[in-house]
Amino acid sequence: MSDRDIQLYFDARLAEIDARDTDALQTYQTLFKSHGDSAALADRLFDNAIRIGNMDAAVRAARAQELQGAATGAVPMLLFADALKRRQWNDAENAATLLEEKSNFGFAAPILRSWTNIARGKAHRFKIDDAREQALLNYYSTDQRAYFELAEGKLDRAKIMLEGFIGMDDDFARDLLIRAAPIYAAKGDQKFASFIIEKAVERRNSDSLTGPKQSQSDANFSAEQGFAALNTRLAASLVEQNVPDQGLILARVAVWLDPASDAAKRTLARALQATGSPALARGTWAMIPESSPYWTRAVGEQVRHYSDEGNYTTALKLAQNAVERRPDSASLILLAAQAQERLGDFKSASKAYERLVDDADQAGVPPTQMALYLLFYATALDKNGRWTEAKSFLDKARNLDPNNPYILNYLGYSLLERGENLETALSYVKQAHMLEPDSAAIVDSLGWGYYLNGQYEQAVIHLEKAVQQSGNDLTINEHMGDAYWKAGRRVDARYAWKTAKHLAKDEDAARLAEKINIGLPLTRR
Repeated sequence: MSDRDIQLYFDARLAEIDARDTDALQTYQTLFKSHGDSAALADRLFDNAIRIGNMDAAVRAARAQELQGAATGAVPMLLFADALKRRQWNDAENAATLLEEKSNFGFAAPILRSWTNIARGKAHRFKIDDAREQALLNYYSTDQRAYFELAEGKLDRAKIMLEGFIGMDDDFARDLLIRAAPIYAAKGDQKFASFIIEKAVERRNSDSLTGPKQSQSDANFSAEQGFAALNTRLAASLVEQNVPDQGLILARVAVWLDPASDAAKRTLARALQATGSPALARGTWAMIPESSPYWTRAVGEQVRHYSDEGNYTTALKLAQNAVERRPDSASLILLAAQAQERLGDFKSASKAYERLVDDADQAGVPPTQMALYLLFYATALDKNGRWTEAKSFLDKARNLDPNNPYILNYLGYSLLERGENLETALSYVKQAHMLEPDSAAIVDSLGWGYYLNGQYEQAVIHLEKAVQQSGNDLTINEHMGDAYWKAGRRVDARYAWKTAKHLAKDEDAARLAEKINIGLPLTRR
């Protein structure tokens, strides 16, 4: 490169750092015209194009990576999508082969070839020879097999498959039912459309998906849409597994192939958020209309995003605005109540949870769901200084769902803290630990229960495990210090209290400072 080109390259890198993605992309494209053989430049162009959604530039960079033998990861999926859109079947087969040879997504190659067959008007011919040896293919093709039948117009065969996804608590299962329902409604089978969508979305959305006004376009399902669904599912899995960079590529491919898919947009927003592009994520969430069955979930993800940033006021405002639009949405009422709790407004949160419980009682929700609502209500009441009422609701929740570890833990820990019925309280926490042994909060409760019962060695064993699981948690580290002190390990106690003090403020910090200086008083606290 000339000195001028090197300067342009560094200008582009600085633009990326400053989140001026459009400026960076323009500069990379300018450089790429005369330096198309640069592997570093192809990588930068690809990453930037994917981030802002310029798929033409991303494809050019991906082809350069292919020529350089560097098209790994999710890149072959993009190349296949491009070939599918252009109806270039040789390129599609080359991309599928590249996926097998160079990518950890190679297991999906049979799915790609099946979509090629469908796009060419042929039978999909998908099969799995050995489900155990092809476990990943078997897992990620569960919904794809139903999509194959929908795309081929074999609705009777698809019906049999779709019934198996009803009630599944997985996004990919709901996505399939949401996509299939309008197809059957458009074909005049509103009864089956309503049957499969009933538990997948809120009532107000189900009517728009299954009513008699579905257009003829709703009856069609393309290979592009089916492959987009695969990319959406894989992208969501990668984001959950903390591999968001590859997930972002697949999510971009999904939206590119099926720009009307709100499922793909929601996954793209999550991937953008996870890769450090919050502004782009918010813009993508905003593309999901209020009429969409994905709108409520998109609002929830934005509220959680602001809460994670510590911006509780914005989170609450967003949740309350959503409740005003949909006052009958239990999930939105729950979001608003949780946001009020984070701001310390336990009185308002209690009222919101009370409404949630009353509405759920009238609607006749399942006992396990009602138990959760009662737990939330009791928690807010407890924090609002109304323990007697809170305990009565916790008892009701435990009766409705006696094997819920979080209800058992909250009830048990609350009783332990108040010195009420310690033996029963410890039995609740022990049961919670048996049901959820990997929860740091529950292990902490168990350790603290042993501490309050004077079993300090047992307390240390469990609290050390809780510290390992939780990392930087103020309460758990303070409990650890208290247990060490009572067990005679004074140096370890002060170390644990110092760790907790680094996380503490105001009264908590003052209390921990006193413990570090003089240790525990003669009383149990």
